[in-house]
Amino acid sequence: MRYGVYGLGVALILVGGGLFIVGPENYMIRSMGSLLAVAGALLIRRSRLRTTAGRMGEIDTPRQRPGTGKLGPFSGEKTGPGRVAWMVAGGSAANLLIAYYFLVQDAQHGHSQAWPIYFLLASGLAFIVGFGYLISKIM
Repeated sequence: MRYGVYGLGVALILVGGGLFIVGPENYMIRSMGSLLAVAGALLIRRSRLRTTAGRMGEIDTPRQRPGTGKLGPFSGEKTGPGRVAWMVAGGSAANLLIAYYFLVQDAQHGHSQAWPIYFLLASGLAFIVGFGYLISKIM
């Protein structure tokens, strides 16, 4: 059952991505593709939950180190991203939008300066690093 749900989630993500490729100009096809991709991601997340009684959806409690009452580093419980990681990711997204705005303004005035392109590239790199770290901590 677990691997069937996982496989269905992967199939939904692939079909959703295929709809993005097939219908880039059609709003309905793109929205259907995004809904399928989100549904597939939710199914994959649901299939990865650890179960105690064999039923999906029941999360067991994390194991504790003997005698300490604290979670061990290999208890299977992952720690999520902290506030700083969320702030860095959000700030890099805002910085990327600002850089894009400056690039559009420069394009409207004849591409007379080169710094908006470098600013956009540096902001894009910060965005990739910030959100990559955030996603790695979530997964």
